[in-house]
Amino acid sequence: MHKRWKKTLTWAFSLALTALLLYLFLWKADLRRVFREASEVHLGWLGLAVGFEVVSVYVRAMRWRLMLQTVRPKIPLSSLVEATVVSFTLSGVMPGRLGEVGRPFLLARRESLPFGSLLASVVLERGLDLCALGVLWFSFVLFGSSGLPDDADTVMVVFTRLSYVLFGAAVLFGLLFLISTLALFGIKDQPTQPGAPAVGEPIAEPE
Repeated sequence: MHKRWKKTLTWAFSLALTALLLYLFLWKADLRRVFREASEVHLGWLGLAVGFEVVSVYVRAMRWRLMLQTVRPKIPLSSLVEATVVSFTLSGVMPGRLGEVGRPFLLARRESLPFGSLLASVVLERGLDLCALGVLWFSFVLFGSSGLPDDADTVMVVFTRLSYVLFGAAVLFGLLFLISTLALFGIKDQPTQPGAPAVGEPIAEPE
């Protein structure tokens, strides 16, 4: 009986939270305009976009599983996909991108994994995404900005100089993220020679 009431309360809370969030999102929206714009959407392009989104979720989940091989090999893909979808949902409806924290928390509880290692993998993943965005931005600055109008030159100069500063900061934070990731994953799983002292164990002095 207690489990039934707990499940009922969980569902009731989820529905109430969903209704509250929908109200906050829609109370200032022009619903007539929303439905009018939605009726003009090309269903073929919409289906293609949804398909690409589904594929991207699975690709992200598979990439995350590869990053977690040192924590536990062959984590179920269903758990990774579920955590990723919940993360996107939380990031879309909650401020501060709380989904990035909710993703490792949910997977840690579902698969009994260490939360610290999962959080470190998410930090490393965001660092890789930042590096990819940096490569795309500098590619645009070097090769793709020739076709811009003349009145955009000043803006491009400002953004280019700002990008150099951000790139330097990204490199610094990337190194810090890498160090923190290696520290969180730990080196206790590294093999040691028989009779060698463990990490952190004092070495006995010869008599």
